[in-house]
Amino acid sequence: MGNEIQRAPEVTLLKSEMEAAAARVAERAMNTTFDGVAGVVGDVFGGLLGDGIKQWRTRRLVTTLVKTKDHLESAGIPIENAKALPMGELYAIFEGASKQEDPTLTEMWAALLANAMNPNDPTPLDPAFPKLLERMSGLDALILNFYNDCARKKSELGLDVVKPSLAVTAYEDKRSVLMSFVGEHSLAIENDFGGKNISHSVSNLLRLGLLFVETSYERSRDLVKAQFNREYSIRIDTSDLNDELSNIYYHLNLMSDNVSDHSIAVEYSGYNSERRWSLPYDLTNVARRLLSACR
Repeated sequence: MGNEIQRAPEVTLLKSEMEAAAARVAERAMNTTFDGVAGVVGDVFGGLLGDGIKQWRTRRLVTTLVKTKDHLESAGIPIENAKALPMGELYAIFEGASKQEDPTLTEMWAALLANAMNPNDPTPLDPAFPKLLERMSGLDALILNFYNDCARKKSELGLDVVKPSLAVTAYEDKRSVLMSFVGEHSLAIENDFGGKNISHSVSNLLRLGLLFVETSYERSRDLVKAQFNREYSIRIDTSDLNDELSNIYYHLNLMSDNVSDHSIAVEYSGYNSERRWSLPYDLTNVARRLLSACR
């Protein structure tokens, strides 16, 4: 795939079933009628765009609206029963979706619109979601989904509780499965896009408030140790305290984007030199809600 974001296939705009399907979704969402999708774009974007750009954005919008129709049908919701949206919400989605050609983000825009039009879902559209999607790249979306997949895998293995009620051997076996999953998928993303692009994406996700630095502390660990030596004087060992302070400063630098490079997973050697990975970041609550709204 290289380090280029994969592009969605072009859509030829004819008087076709695809255009008709897209127009039906737009008409229902806006609770009005149009003369085809070209009328939607003309009414929404007016004379702000040149013909070439308008055609490109029309193709992007058609692709999103067709996928929205597929999402609604998969949920068992006929188009005529879908919910109309306030013009402000609809304009924000049309504006953002028509400027996006990455397939991952196109799917997210389509799912966001479908969920907003779902008459069985009383949750209102968070106005921050279209703004966040507009400021994300395809790689940003891929990284967010990677962290979401890791969290789901952790939950499936029963490792998302503080003290898993598992024997040590069973716990380590499950940990190995999780580590293999993290390593395999993080390396695949790095091979496809390269470390620099990943680092830039993580920086953007931190700025958007969609990732935070994952931290943990073992409370049973004594950071300062005192013991008598042979001369019956007290010796204070603060090495663990220094290590923990270094760890705190490292995480502060990660969070403030004060590092040369960010990685989505960090490799280290475990027991018997086993390859293991840790996730330096985690999804914020806003990111979890965004991903839920875009599924």
